[in-house]
Parts: sequence; C-alpha cells; structure tokens
Amino acid sequence: MKIPYSHFTYQGDRNQNLDRFVHLKCNGFTVSFIMDGFCENTLDMHYVDYFVDTISRGCITQPNINQACDFVINIINCHEGTDGKSTLSMIIYDDNHMKYISIGDSRIYFLNNKERTKDDSVAQRFVESGLSTESSIPSHPYRNRLLKFVSRKSSHQDLSFKNRRLNNSEKIVLCTDGFWSHCKDDIIWDMDTKDKVSNVFSSVITCGFDPLDNASVALIFI
Repeated sequence: MKIPYSHFTYQGDRNQNLDRFVHLKCNGFTVSFIMDGFCENTLDMHYVDYFVDTISRGCITQPNINQACDFVINIINCHEGTDGKSTLSMIIYDDNHMKYISIGDSRIYFLNNKERTKDDSVAQRFVESGLSTESSIPSHPYRNRLLKFVSRKSSHQDLSFKNRRLNNSEKIVLCTDGFWSHCKDDIIWDMDTKDKVSNVFSSVITCGFDPLDNASVALIFI
C-alpha cells in the first residue's frame, strides 16, 4: 500500500515543540499543512492547537475542494481561538486539482518543478528589492522578522488560495524554518524519498547550531 507522506519533527532547544503537521483525508480531497507556532503563552493550548483542531473537524464536513478552501480562509480571519501566532503552509488537492497557501516563513517545495513559495519576511523583501541575495536568507539578520502570520488577532482580507496544475506522481515538501534554514534548496529538491528526508533531517538536528529551533519536515506523495 502506498504511504501518502513521511513526517519528521524535533523540539530542539525550545521549551516546547509548537510545530504542527496534519495530513487529512476528506470527501474526495486531501488537506496537508504544516505550522510553526511562536509567542509562547502560559495557557495549555496555543493557537496552533486551536487551528489544527478546528480545521481537522471542519474540513472533513466540506463537500469539495473549493468549499474547503473557503472554510480555511474563514477560520484564518475569524478572530477566534487562543493566544499565540504561527506560520502556515497548506496544500489541498483532489485527483485533478491542487490549491495552496503559505503565510509566514514555513515553505512549500514543489519537487517536480523545483519551485517553492516565498517567505513573508523582511529578509525576503530585501531579496526582492535587490539588496540581498536569495542564498543570504537563512543567515539574514531579518529572517525572523515576519510580515504576515496567522493568529486570532491577525487579518488577511486579500488572502486566497493559489491554483496549481497537479502533475502525476507529484512530490511536495512542507517544512518550517527550523529545517530549511540549515540546508540549501538544492538539497531539498533532491529529497524525493523517505530515506533521503530522514538523512537530511538527521543532519539538521545534529548540525550543532545553538540554540536549535523546532524543526519539522514532511514529504507528501500524491
């Protein structure tokens, strides 16, 4: 039987692991997403847990991929939930179509075409303005300055899912910045098997970087 995904996560030197990954089979479509929570609070539940629970329960009741996307957008903008902030990278797909969204600096890597999402960070804006190079982002002093994130207080009124043609046997990587900041894109492009992802992940969490952030990565087989 074909295994739909491989997922690895590590707490690092943080007090808790606020990374989350969900792979959800719904009514004729699949939802996969990764989150990187930050701004810890004193409560038992962080915003990432509210979001995971709400999306997981709600998406399975949606009749199709378009209404699932609308539901997700509504939850992002509903100003409900618990304290905390997070990034979000999500794909929703059926047999013929894929829609995706990325907020913050978690990333989606489309391995077949060697394309990835852009970060919503000050460092990314420096790159787009020609003041920095793409390769400088992992070590850029403003890499962690996010321009967008999800939370119960944030608003994204112009937010929408992007459409993407679904290729046969497509492979997609979802990852948090605790992972991609310690390996080059060329390495990620080659992570098309569980063993390759496992080997790279092991290298990341033993790289000796201090302090080590939460790190998570998932390889999705479509």
